[in-house]
Amino acid sequence: MNPGETGTTHITYGSIFDDREVFEAGDGAELKAQSTLLTGLQTWLAQSGLSVAAAAKQLDATPTQIKFIRRGGIHALELALLLRMAARAGLKPEVRLGLLK
Repeated sequence: MNPGETGTTHITYGSIFDDREVFEAGDGAELKAQSTLLTGLQTWLAQSGLSVAAAAKQLDATPTQIKFIRRGGIHALELALLLRMAARAGLKPEVRLGLLK
């Protein structure tokens, strides 16, 4: 055990982004949305068979941004950008609201 550790374990049920002991509500919600969009775009890229250059053109993105998507660079791409790219890919992103538990 490292100095300062108590030996207790914290278990998260469901999405890690919904765990208020790990993320504040706003941060967790943003990361969860980014993760969902990023995963959808990764799947779309894999299924499209497009080159980096062709995907960048279709999504109105830079080749570097496409490479970040392929590598899962969640912190390199802002939520608004991922949302626009998902819409351009035809993924029909939408936002749903519900009460926090």
